[in-house]
Amino acid sequence: MRLINYSSPFLESLSSLIYEEQKNFSPDFSKALLVFPSKRSLIYFRKLFLKICGKDVIYPPKLTGIENFISELYIENFDKKKAGRLKRIFLLKKSLSLCSSKLSHIFKGSEGKMLENFFNFAGYGSKLLKFFDELIVEDISFNSLKKEVLYTDYDLQIDILFEIFLSYNKLLKESGYTDSPRMLKKL
Repeated sequence: MRLINYSSPFLESLSSLIYEEQKNFSPDFSKALLVFPSKRSLIYFRKLFLKICGKDVIYPPKLTGIENFISELYIENFDKKKAGRLKRIFLLKKSLSLCSSKLSHIFKGSEGKMLENFFNFAGYGSKLLKFFDELIVEDISFNSLKKEVLYTDYDLQIDILFEIFLSYNKLLKESGYTDSPRMLKKL
């Protein structure tokens, strides 16, 4: 383990450190794996690393973002694919159509029709998926939501959301997919 001085630029220090530790393998640094919190830091590191190496051609370290790293780790250990944003919204829209007709009034547009256009639905669907994600990550059940609600008017709405949640999860599982919150909880 190496310490990087907190007052020095982190990615510059990291690229120098990796180069120093791996320079015996130059020009092939591909045995090292580095996981970054964002694509921006990954790209910036790659630029700094090439500059520090001072060579035109190298085999760089394997660089990946945390999201891809978790996905690959999950797929390798649990044999499920990660559903991307659009796939999740498609599955949610399909799950709504499979639910009983009493649910359709939640997603009515200004004309009073169910939002049939995917692009109109995507905004609402994204918000609903974020709500579901927060429940999963925070380990909050729909029953506990009911207990916290002060007004009985919300019981029916929570029941409807729970029905949508169950339908969405069923489709997700049947399709062989999972989503980020479940991946993080399982790992």
